[in-house]
Amino acid sequence: MNDSITLESRLSECHQLPGIEMAAALMRLGQDRDLYLDGLRAFADVHQDTPERLRRLCRDPGAEAEALRILAHTLKGEAGNLGITAVQTAASQLDTALRACFAREIAASTEVLADAVARAVQELQISLPSQAAAAREERIAAADRPALAAVLAALEDELSARSLRANDTLDRLDTLLAGPEHRAFLTGLRALMVRLRFEEALQSLRAQAACHGWRWNAES
Repeated sequence: MNDSITLESRLSECHQLPGIEMAAALMRLGQDRDLYLDGLRAFADVHQDTPERLRRLCRDPGAEAEALRILAHTLKGEAGNLGITAVQTAASQLDTALRACFAREIAASTEVLADAVARAVQELQISLPSQAAAAREERIAAADRPALAAVLAALEDELSARSLRANDTLDRLDTLLAGPEHRAFLTGLRALMVRLRFEEALQSLRAQAACHGWRWNAES
């Protein structure tokens, strides 16, 4: 696996996400792309429960106005530094509503911000592995790179040939990709193969490979 190609592919995924201005964020970080990816991963990891927290605080805006303001201000700063403009804009609107003390606008702005954070977290989790997942990817790269490449190449060939042997190869892939971040992909791939939808399974395999930077000799 070429680390620079992997990094570029993951940055490309982020660049294509709606509401993310990667170029401006990289300028603020001195073009440190590793630091930028770490920041995006951290945002996705830290803010998984933030939408629910926002909604909970909004249920009693009188008592929780200061906590809601601090959270909005924090999100505005973090999202601004990372170029997550959808979250930054929504957080700024909530901050304005809180300063004006308009209850209806506070409720509406909180919901918009909660939705923006949820979407950003979901999209980042799809495009980037979490810190723990990234560590597992590094272990795979260091210890099982040849084995993973061989299994992926075999699975691609078998899916292309519509061979039922792909089921056995998928079992081998399942063993190599033991992390929970791969469960949905492997389960979906198996479901497609059971239904003999080999072309869709092949497309799913290649999409997952592009997301994680997996490469093998047979890949075009």
